[in-house]
Amino acid sequence: MLAVNGVFSLVGILIFAPLLGLTGKLLLRFSGEPAVADQDIAVFLLSPFGLIAFVIFAALLVGIAVFQQSSMMRLVLSDLRGEHLGVFEALYFSVFQSRPIFFFSGHLVLRLLAIVLPFVGLGAIVALQMITDYDINYYLSEKPPEFIRAALLIGLILAFGAVILVRKLIDWSLALPLVLYSGTPPRDSFGESARFLSGHRSTMLFSLLLWALSTLLMGLAVIVIVRLTGGIVVPTVAGNLLVLVLVLTLLMALLLAGNFIVTAVSSAHFATIVTLAFERLAAVTGKTSTVSSEPGRRTAWLSPGRLAFGLVAAAVAAVVAGLSLLQGIQTEDNVLVIAHRGAAGRAPENTLASIRAALDDRADWVEIDVQETADGEVVVVHDSDFMKLAGNPTKVWEVTHDQLTDIDVGSWFGDNFADQRVPTLREVLEVARDTANVVIELKYYGHDDRLEARVADIVEATNMEGQVAIMSLKYEGVSKM
Repeated sequence: MLAVNGVFSLVGILIFAPLLGLTGKLLLRFSGEPAVADQDIAVFLLSPFGLIAFVIFAALLVGIAVFQQSSMMRLVLSDLRGEHLGVFEALYFSVFQSRPIFFFSGHLVLRLLAIVLPFVGLGAIVALQMITDYDINYYLSEKPPEFIRAALLIGLILAFGAVILVRKLIDWSLALPLVLYSGTPPRDSFGESARFLSGHRSTMLFSLLLWALSTLLMGLAVIVIVRLTGGIVVPTVAGNLLVLVLVLTLLMALLLAGNFIVTAVSSAHFATIVTLAFERLAAVTGKTSTVSSEPGRRTAWLSPGRLAFGLVAAAVAAVVAGLSLLQGIQTEDNVLVIAHRGAAGRAPENTLASIRAALDDRADWVEIDVQETADGEVVVVHDSDFMKLAGNPTKVWEVTHDQLTDIDVGSWFGDNFADQRVPTLREVLEVARDTANVVIELKYYGHDDRLEARVADIVEATNMEGQVAIMSLKYEGVSKM
């Protein structure tokens, strides 16, 4: 079982690692830009091409899991029948069943999407209706009553969907062995499985709950062991960087090895439950099995040597693909300390207090966010409104700079910052000049007027051209700058 799990884990890595990179490359190429931001990726995933890509990835992921389960189920079945089946014979069995396994995986993915997507969509509608009046950062940080209500309602919707999904998964739990051992067509196997389990669902539910609980406990055990070991060892070597790196590497290796074993045992456990249930119910119903009682067949074209060669060749191809994807990416072996929204851990974000704290900490760069007010002043603030900072729903673009001076953006962090107000870009640049560089992020909420031109004018007026960098999640803004 460990060997089978190892083979399919390797296959998954060899397929998905380069495939993810190639997908990113294609996304960049189709966008026509040298970079894409998180919003661009979200739009891509919601597009027809993105949805197709998602379904392909899901089908591949499910397909690998199904191939793995078919090999493990064959091992369990051979043991039940007193056969002596080896790893390669189990792998051969999955290869010979490739066609029905592929079709089964496709049907499974489509059925899962048909159940999950309506509930996810309904949850998204609830979120749009209940928590879009103010900036999303306000809801995430303050968690007001409407956010709690929305979260509970979305949770109930998803929980109801999860109940339906679990019930369906139990009904479908014998679909794969029906395809593998009884020759049932993949499209009919799900309904046949439900009929097969009629009167026995509670037993299967109990077995699968025990499987899920044991998997959870094993995973928690691995985490606890690694954390306890790290908690004991790391403090004793913290003074030696080289030894610390070695210890952390060994802890990571321990975590990966533990997770690999848990995954293998969990997969084997699941395969055993399903195969035992199928054999017992088949005996009761008189369902015949088309699997040969022989341990397995070896063929000239699929020998152990050729299988090993194929895995090595796939690994080489994956490495070559990875290296080709890395071409053109430049790396520099130096580290810069960038204070995000100023020293936001020691003072309220994007205020002069946080800027001065970052300078005291000797940050190489100070990062700030800028927007335009109604009268065209460029001010330093991240969110679209002031709900998170002051419980004030005012939108930045709805008021003048003078009106902003009445808003206290510091007391939420501490009473000693009650004097903090929204600073202008000019004020921040004058404080940072000749001390630290400034990263100016252009924030767009659909109400900008001449943001790029005004920022450029202020940078030039304060003689900071050589001490600033400009960034944005909106590529058009960077192009204008």
